[in-house]
Amino acid sequence: MFYKKFYITKAKEILRKGDSLDVLNWHEFEKLIAELLASDGWNVSPKRRTKDDGIDIVSIKQDKKLGFSKVVWQIKKYKKSNPVGINIIRELYGSVSEHRASKGVIVTSSRLTKGALELIRKHKYIMFGLDGSDVEGWIYEQGGEDDDGKDLPF
Repeated sequence: MFYKKFYITKAKEILRKGDSLDVLNWHEFEKLIAELLASDGWNVSPKRRTKDDGIDIVSIKQDKKLGFSKVVWQIKKYKKSNPVGINIIRELYGSVSEHRASKGVIVTSSRLTKGALELIRKHKYIMFGLDGSDVEGWIYEQGGEDDDGKDLPF
């Protein structure tokens, strides 16, 4: 299924101008991540804004050899001066079990603290982290500006 790439296209333009993703608001940043996931073949379901357990997106993908993977995503749109700390990672770790997910991923426009990175490494088989530079790389990996697809479900 093809999804529109409105926020991917917008993010590419922001980066092309030499600006940072800080110009996006938190909702736009979440939609950007959802579009990136959909573009990579994930079935994307946003969580409700209230009582979301810190989880913003649940994604599911089926691999012919490995079966289904369910990943819970916590998205933190922070300024570069405000890194994601270990408490957020602990919260995500609990959500992986609660949602019976294969993995939990923290995505931030900022960076991850040393403690956060250490906890992610400790649980590397069920936890992963993407910082602002990782997100920028993910954006650059995207192909053409195909905008003929379906809108995401939020």
